[in-house]
Amino acid sequence: ALTTMNVMIQPKPFCDLLKDKHDQLIGNGFLPRFLPAYPLSQRGRRFIFDGAINSDGLDAFNQRVYDVLSESCYFRNLDKKKITMSFSPQARSLWIDVRNAIEASMAPGGGLFSVPEFAGRVANNAARMAANWQYFQHGNAEISAVTLSAAFEVCKWHASEFVRMFSDDAQMLEPEHDAIRLEGHLRR
Repeated sequence: ALTTMNVMIQPKPFCDLLKDKHDQLIGNGFLPRFLPAYPLSQRGRRFIFDGAINSDGLDAFNQRVYDVLSESCYFRNLDKKKITMSFSPQARSLWIDVRNAIEASMAPGGGLFSVPEFAGRVANNAARMAANWQYFQHGNAEISAVTLSAAFEVCKWHASEFVRMFSDDAQMLEPEHDAIRLEGHLRR
């Protein structure tokens, strides 16, 4: 992946944006390129308890992030050819099977029928995610079926979020906001 980004936005401005530009954001393919998440607020449940925070492995993780970022800058400065990763034979077979299952779910009555713009990108998003993970963990190695399967699980969750948030019959944004506001009022 040349660029991976994380965008966080508060619910109110996002809902305002969707009111005005929903069809445009979905129809032009911009929003379906993202892996959305809109979990319920944990406000009022984020307690801290006395005790040491386990940071085992954090130094190794930070070093690997530094190494990958440094390597990326190194290759860019030397005009080196981009690294291209490939699937192992098992991962390739898995990708084809899941890609075909996604295609079938886009048919009338399927779970992704109402969000074809997003559904058509799920398999490629999973491949990109798996490539990032594989590279981070093992360098320029074949993408394993285990890594690809994990990426598909993450993308499956995001697909359910996309359906919940943006399908033709999605009505969750405003009612959830109302429920959260009501819960806060009742707790007073």
